[in-house]
Amino acid sequence: MKDLTPKSRTGIPPRVAFLFVLVAVIIVIGGFGTSSKDNLLQAQQQQSSAGPQQAVTARVAQWLGYLNNESVSGLVGLYSNQTKVNWGGNTGLFGIVSGVFAGQSNVRLLYSALFANTTFFMAIPSPVNTSVVAPGMVNATFEVHMTAQRGARGTYAFTINVEQQWVSHVATWEIQSETWTNYGYTFSVVTSANTYIPTLGPEWVVDSPLVPGMPRGYDMGVENESCVTDSYFLYCVGGGFADSSVYYLQLGLEGGTGPWRNTTSYPVPILGESCVTYSAYDSPQANVLCVGGTTRGSPTNQTYFAQLSQAGGIKGQWLTNVYTSYPIAVSGAKCVVDPPTYPTAPGYAYCVGGETGGGNSTSAVYYSPLGAFSWSPTTSYPGGVVGHNCVISQRYIYCIAGVLDGSYSKADSVYYAQVSGSGGIVGGWKQAPSYPMGITNGMCVTSGGYDDYVFCIDGLPTGRQATTGDVYYARLLHTGGGILGSWTPATGMPVGFGYGSCVQAIRSIWCDWHGSIAHDVILGPDMPTVTQTETAATAIATVTTTLTTTAFSTSVITTSGQASSIESEPLVYALAGTTIILVVSTLFFAVARKRPGSA
Repeated sequence: MKDLTPKSRTGIPPRVAFLFVLVAVIIVIGGFGTSSKDNLLQAQQQQSSAGPQQAVTARVAQWLGYLNNESVSGLVGLYSNQTKVNWGGNTGLFGIVSGVFAGQSNVRLLYSALFANTTFFMAIPSPVNTSVVAPGMVNATFEVHMTAQRGARGTYAFTINVEQQWVSHVATWEIQSETWTNYGYTFSVVTSANTYIPTLGPEWVVDSPLVPGMPRGYDMGVENESCVTDSYFLYCVGGGFADSSVYYLQLGLEGGTGPWRNTTSYPVPILGESCVTYSAYDSPQANVLCVGGTTRGSPTNQTYFAQLSQAGGIKGQWLTNVYTSYPIAVSGAKCVVDPPTYPTAPGYAYCVGGETGGGNSTSAVYYSPLGAFSWSPTTSYPGGVVGHNCVISQRYIYCIAGVLDGSYSKADSVYYAQVSGSGGIVGGWKQAPSYPMGITNGMCVTSGGYDDYVFCIDGLPTGRQATTGDVYYARLLHTGGGILGSWTPATGMPVGFGYGSCVQAIRSIWCDWHGSIAHDVILGPDMPTVTQTETAATAIATVTTTLTTTAFSTSVITTSGQASSIESEPLVYALAGTTIILVVSTLFFAVARKRPGSA
């Protein structure tokens, strides 16, 4: 049969020639698409050459927002796992030791130390200067003017020079290294009258419930222990059923605790002692002091002190000598610490009342310089008191509730007195608004800071056999002392509380109740927030054929500092090429069919 397939002048069949043309068109159009894609990206990268710097500037704004909100978690989330932070300066920041700290966990601890017990914090930045030092790496430098109020120490003001190096990682920017340099440090007496009303979180959370294998005594419902806190560790000393045991655990920065751990035992079995922590001005090294208590059935005048490890636990042994003995044998005295307010100040410990044995109580108040202990009497309490609780704020001691002069009818009494910077009480004890009910063996803590509040977790109400979980709080006046207004109820504990011990740490109240830890957060004032919106540049590619018009879009993200795109442009041009080829081939074969001899 005669071959009727038309041939070209070169002898190549038309269908083969068409295939060559088809391949050539695909190659040319595909190449054009790739070239166009490269040109498009190059143009967009040129147009967004400031993209990485803008993205880092936005991240710095986010960092400042978290700083002003005192959000530890938010700040930590901006740092890479391999970050190194160099905190420097002659004075340090609120007791933070200068040095290089690596890793997010250390960053978390540093910021937590910065915000601890701070009731007002404000950071005002200078304009941020950024520079691209390498692909995916941007340096940011700026100043931050910080103002903070922290307890009796007044108002702090710092000018901090901040140098940050940001790196692009997984479509975001993280701080890889950072240096803070202090200069222009100032300190001034507190004069602000700004106030806020705090509150507790909606519920108390049990962080370490009783389980088999609890420390000795804790599985039996230890009570009358004394707990203190330092460096985010909770220490509980002695207590009924616990004898001389001393246990500690780590407090979580956002709730939760680590396991109980044993450390150096107290020298004698003890319960009803009063323990406090103290340190030199802005020193990271803390000590624990315990006064009196009941040992082997009788009150004691022994006092012991020990050094605390920043990694948790007691360093060395408990120490005592003849000069540290308390002037009287007493159990259930309540001690507080007036901390040093400048580098050479000694700071003082004060102890109020307590039981002297045989059901008798004392009104005696003694004080001693911290470290070089030497106890001296000062103005006595208005009556013999036991089962009370005392706190200190702005150099005023407040003692709340307890049996006064053997009378349960006075167990709602609240008294306060001012202490001198050189030791001792000045001006005598004054009465404040009474507590909402008469109680004994409750626990009180302060919120900490300039506009301070006292929170009390009720113990045993007078005339009743069961403890309560009621919580009340009141604002303490920073000028002239006393309580402003009346006591206000706060979120109650889920169980009755008494004969336990509570502390304030990490903006929360933590209570040890028979070896089980419950905590609730102290919510502060609403602070302004910074919202930063980052937008992506968008490119639209439109391909037109003889058959239809199709729009294809692709987004080029520039906020990560390295322009990346959805790899769709080659597909766009391939589709366009296929459309053109189909049109051409349809026309070709339509013409071929009309030629003479075609099938």
